[in-house]
Order: sequence, then C-alpha cells, then structure tokens
Amino acid sequence: MQFALFLCLAVVVSGVSARFHADCSSHFAKFMKKHFVRYGSEDEKTKRYGIFCENMKEADRLNELNGSPAFGISKFSDRSFEEYSALLGRKVSFFISPS
Repeated sequence: MQFALFLCLAVVVSGVSARFHADCSSHFAKFMKKHFVRYGSEDEKTKRYGIFCENMKEADRLNELNGSPAFGISKFSDRSFEEYSALLGRKVSFFISPS
C-alpha cells in the first residue's frame, strides 16, 4: 500500500503509454532530463536505472489492476522503497516492502 502511495505521486497525463517498462531506457533518459538528474558515477547511474525500471514494472502492474493509467514517473522514480520511506521520515521496518 505504501509503495502504491509512492507511485501515486506520479499521476500520468492522459495519452501517455501505460506500459512504462516496455521502453524503460527511453523513459529513464526523459526522467533524467526533466528532473535534471546527474549521478556521480556510471555505477550509480546503473543502480538507479535498475531501480527505475523495477518501479516502472510496478507502475505497469498497478495501472493494469486499476484499469487505467494512474501511476507513472515522478521525481522519486529512481529511489527504492526504503529510500523513499526514509525521505518521508518513516521507519521502513514498520512497512512491508512490496514483492
């Protein structure tokens, strides 16, 4: 549920493809440009890309369950559930991380 709230911050504008993971590389490049994201190393960029793609898989899954696009890309899309929870000041141990 908390992860859904995380992705809910990324309401998709109508007309945008609901299948984010299918073109993850392109979406990641657009994400980096839109949010002025720069990483300190290629290793960090690779790590963030992996997290981003996993989050897009989850957005696709939730959109499919929802029946219409409601979840998508936000400025937090390259953050893990634990990192996002920490940004909100939450103790991750209180929440069940999505599988």
